[in-house]
Amino acid sequence: MSRESSPGDAGRRTPADRGAPAQRSDAERAALEREHAAAARDAEAGGGAPPIDPEVRELGHELRRSVAVIYRRFRSLRAQGDLGESATEVLAALTATGPQSLSELADRDRVALSTISQTVNRLEQLGLVRREPDPRDGRRVSIVPTEAGAEIAAVDRVRRHAWFDRILADLPAEDRAVLDRAARILRDIGEA
Repeated sequence: MSRESSPGDAGRRTPADRGAPAQRSDAERAALEREHAAAARDAEAGGGAPPIDPEVRELGHELRRSVAVIYRRFRSLRAQGDLGESATEVLAALTATGPQSLSELADRDRVALSTISQTVNRLEQLGLVRREPDPRDGRRVSIVPTEAGAEIAAVDRVRRHAWFDRILADLPAEDRAVLDRAARILRDIGEA
C-alpha cells in the first residue's frame, strides 16, 4: 500500500517503507506494547526525559531485532562451535590488534575483569593463548594467541566475512550506501 507524501513528510519513513513486516505476531505486539507502557510509566514518574515518540520506539524495536538476527547468524557461522562467542571474540581481537592485557580486553568488551579472566583461562587451557611478560612493562602480562588460536580466529574471520561479503555484493548500490551510513551510526551509538 502506498501513501501520498506531503512536503512535511520529507525524510520520514513508515515501518512499511523500512521493510518492516506488515503484520506482527501476537508475541511481538505484546512485547512492543510492554515496552511502550514501560516508557510511558517512566515518563510519568518524572524521569526527566520527555516521552519518546511511538515512531522512534518502533524504529528502536526494528533495529534491535535486526541486530539480533545478524548476531545470531554470525554466531551460527562460528568456526569452533564449542569455543563460545566471547572466546572467539577474544581470539579475534588478539589476532587483529596484537597482544593485550586482561584489562585492555575487558575494557574492549565492556565486561568485568573476572569475566575476561575466565575466558582467557579457558583459552589458555585449550592451548589457544599464552601469557607473556610485556616487553615495555615487566609488571604487566600480555595475552598472546598461539598458532592454533590464530588459526581458529583466521578460519572464523574468513567464514563470517565470506558470508557477509556475498550478501552485501548482491545488494543494489543504493542499499549498500544506506548500510554504510547505518553502520557508522550504529558504531557511534555502541561507542557512546
